Amino acid sequence: MKIEKYSKQYLEPCAALYVEVFNDKPWNDRWNASSAKKRLLSIAGQEDFRGLVSLEDGALTGMVFGSTNHWYDGKIFNIDEICVKKEFRGKGAGRALLGALEERLRMDGVRLVYVLTARNNYSDRYYLANDFILSKDIIVLTKRLGD
Repeated sequence: MKIEKYSKQYLEPCAALYVEVFNDKPWNDRWNASSAKKRLLSIAGQEDFRGLVSLEDGALTGMVFGSTNHWYDGKIFNIDEICVKKEFRGKGAGRALLGALEERLRMDGVRLVYVLTARNNYSDRYYLANDFILSKDIIVLTKRLGD
């Protein structure tokens, strides 16, 4: 597997992967190519965006997107999205993407990585297995503004 920096040439395959992954279990979302492209472009358009893709024989197998934020005591990084094709899950592809990202972030002086994810599905177990911890200090509150 090869991991490289995201570039615009990967937008279409990343959007297709996003639809494939997040419209499946456990998320069961209703993304389409257009909405997925908008989502990924909005993330990639952030000032301190970082993105990596994983490739197998030239075909996209995974991606991770996020951005660096500046805090009073240094840089922190938010993982906005990470996804891996179903047939590559459980084989180290996600761990390799995350490891490559962490290596680059360390070199850039980032001191903390954080992510928001659904509770009680395989994604929270994935992060816990990759040395993330549940924050005792932060809660997430939401408020629906319409239907």
